[in-house]
Amino acid sequence: ALDFKRAGDFVFKADENLLRRVMDNLLSNALKFTEKGGSVEVFYEKEEGKVRIRVSDTGRGVPPEKIHKIFEKYYQVEEKSSSKKGSGLGLAISKAIIEAHGGRIWAQPRKGQGTDFYIEIPA
Repeated sequence: ALDFKRAGDFVFKADENLLRRVMDNLLSNALKFTEKGGSVEVFYEKEEGKVRIRVSDTGRGVPPEKIHKIFEKYYQVEEKSSSKKGSGLGLAISKAIIEAHGGRIWAQPRKGQGTDFYIEIPA
């Protein structure tokens, strides 16, 4: 299941094509690593002059000891038996795009399963 939730209506300035690329990457990763029956949620809000977006999934999650590396070029969380490989560039490119907007991107593993990815950019 894919669910979008928002805290009110708002407008902010950003490069639409670049931000779409970031969201495409986060959503495709979340959907790729969430098993059938799991869920992906996108939540966005504007507060204190910032737009915050959270993409949460119920997938296998990123091990806490590897979470700091996932935004590095070519880094992939090793999964020996997985056929779900990528180039290892999506999160590095996403980080560069968000930082070019004056923002930040980070991830937090959740207890149990899944990962929360956050984007914060000036509104």
